[in-house]
Amino acid sequence: FFCLIIVLLILYSIYYIRLRVFEKQNDHLSLLVSEKTHDLLDANEELLQQNTAIAEKELLLQIRNDELQNSNITKDKLFTLISHDLKTHFTGIKENAGNLNKTKAQKNDNERQGYIDSIYSSSKKINALIDLFSQWSKSQSKAIQCNPENLDVETMIRETISLFYNAALAKQIDIQLSFEQQFSAFADKEMITVVLHNVINNAIKFTEKQGSITV
Repeated sequence: FFCLIIVLLILYSIYYIRLRVFEKQNDHLSLLVSEKTHDLLDANEELLQQNTAIAEKELLLQIRNDELQNSNITKDKLFTLISHDLKTHFTGIKENAGNLNKTKAQKNDNERQGYIDSIYSSSKKINALIDLFSQWSKSQSKAIQCNPENLDVETMIRETISLFYNAALAKQIDIQLSFEQQFSAFADKEMITVVLHNVINNAIKFTEKQGSITV
């Protein structure tokens, strides 16, 4: 009987030792699984942040590409418009200068003065077109600054319309001005000039031939 008890004790000790070893191994495995799970979650979080950052950069790049494309379209339209008007005014200057040269021998002061006035008017319009392009370039490069001042809006509108005389004439569009009273504004002259240019340009662009525009 005593031997049986000893055998049972030995067997129990072996079972207990193996149980403790198994529990330690299980705890170690649980710890490893927890660490691996934590590492995997961290890796997934980092990957998610990287994907989010990439998506944000792609969206920003797409927005900038769209802005650049729209800017290029606007630039092309402006170049086409200005180049056409410049060519028209330079042609007028050339013709009037030739006519002025021909009238030297005739001594017709009135006719000569008419050619001189026409050359001067074309020169002013060319200078205004160059200023307009410079203002647009500044607005695109964010270099333009706001310098408000008292402005004669009616005069600015008339000057802007005179720049588009040839464009309106080509479509036989009648531009009428309707001012009930003289008014002024406190604003940046360059910015208002760009705004007026865009308004008149679009008005002519979207008005049918032989139509009319009232400002």
